This record gives sequence, C-alpha cells and structure tokens, in this order.
Amino acid sequence: MKLPETISKYTKHFFNDVCKAEILFALSICCFPLFLIFSSPAVLWGIAGFFFILTLLRRGKVLILPSVIITAGIVMLALLSPSGKVLFTCGPIKITDGALTNAFHRSAILCGMVFLSQFAVSPKLHLHGKAGFFFSQILVYFDELTSKKISFKPGSIISSIDERLIEIWNKHSAETSENK
Repeated sequence: MKLPETISKYTKHFFNDVCKAEILFALSICCFPLFLIFSSPAVLWGIAGFFFILTLLRRGKVLILPSVIITAGIVMLALLSPSGKVLFTCGPIKITDGALTNAFHRSAILCGMVFLSQFAVSPKLHLHGKAGFFFSQILVYFDELTSKKISFKPGSIISSIDERLIEIWNKHSAETSENK
C-alpha cells in the first residue's frame, strides 16, 4: 500500500525530520507490552492496524502481502489442531471456533510486531554506547535489506540475498570512508 505523494512528503518530513528517531524508538519499545497485555484478537488487530497506519505515514508505503500470507499460513496450520466448538466441516477438516480464535490471536501479534518494528527502525536511529551503536546498526541493515524487493527465482534466492547484502555493505563502507 502506498500513500499519495502529496500526503507522503508531509508525513515523511514529520516523522523523519521533526521527530527524533530515538524518541520514536523509545515510544515503540513502550508500546510493545500492548501485545502481551491484550488477549482479544479484535483488540490486537486494532493495535496492529494502528501501527500499520503509523508505519505507512512514516515510510510512505508498506507491503501488505507478507502480512496476508503470514495470517493465512497461521490460520491454515491452526486448523490442523481443532479445539472448541465445530463451526463447520470441510471434508476431513473440522473448522473450530477455538482454532480460528487462536490463529487470529497469534497472527495479530506477529503482524502487529512487524509493523511496530518497521515503525521503530530508522536509518537515523543512533543509540548511545557501543552496544547501542551495534544494535542500531543491526536495525539499519535489516531495514535496508527489507526496503528493496529481492528476486526469489528458483536457484537464485541465496545469490539475490547475497548481492543485496554486498550492496548494503558497500554503501555503508563508502559512507564510513567519507566520514573519516
């Protein structure tokens, strides 16, 4: 999903230039327990939707398909262990209330945390100390790795990821040598 450019330039400016990355990261860490406190799938999906919107406003675009695939996969696997009231049967598989509730609960937590982490991470994030620097570098590299599409053609998955990692390494090596 992509925001219109007229809206995106204002929201990106606000989240990336006006707000400090460290403050947004700290707020995100404080919001993390929300996923542990609430047990209702509807509330958890509401929280996940909230962080989806925040991520969309901060970045200008968010990929929805991975979240849909994650949710569908979790639901399919949860249906293999039925529990609770049988809603209906589809051949040999019994679709139960408990399995669906459990699946939507787990997928809401996973998708919500992905959106929360995408909102929290920024290339401008700099934490204090050696451990903070190391942690922020990991987050920056992960953010850059996931910001571009990687080719997943059979036989070239590993080489595509490797090329992307080398590209990121070369970019950061060049920036480091310019700063010295």
